[in-house]
Amino acid sequence: MFILVGGSIMTTDFLPVILVLVVGWLLAATLGTWAYFANEKNTESN
Repeated sequence: MFILVGGSIMTTDFLPVILVLVVGWLLAATLGTWAYFANEKNTESN
């Protein structure tokens, strides 16, 4: 989507934003997966 706006704009202004989004998405996915498996273990134990 940002590539349509312009390569220079993407690489300079949007690169930090994209990095933050990717890192945040990875953190959310990791925490979500960890919480899911922790939940599964808890239900199996009970």
